[in-house]
Amino acid sequence: MLSRLQRQQCTELVSAVTGGKTLPPEVQRAILAKTDGVPLYIEELTKNVLESGVLTEEAHAYTLKATLKELSIPGKPASFAPGKVRQIRPD
Repeated sequence: MLSRLQRQQCTELVSAVTGGKTLPPEVQRAILAKTDGVPLYIEELTKNVLESGVLTEEAHAYTLKATLKELSIPGKPASFAPGKVRQIRPD
């Protein structure tokens, strides 16, 4: 069984997924709180947030176009993981 990441490792993983660009602090806190240190969930939720259209990409950071309430962050990893499982499952 894989162990959960420490907070610093979680932050580093988010940074790797964003290409080193920082997220708004409230978005990063929400991602870390919802994923509970599980690497796959951190990666997938960060990607979902980046693809959601509520962030504006700038040179070194992302900014919110809307309020955090308008950003749909699933409460449970199962809310977003099944789609990824379907994508990698052989036909």
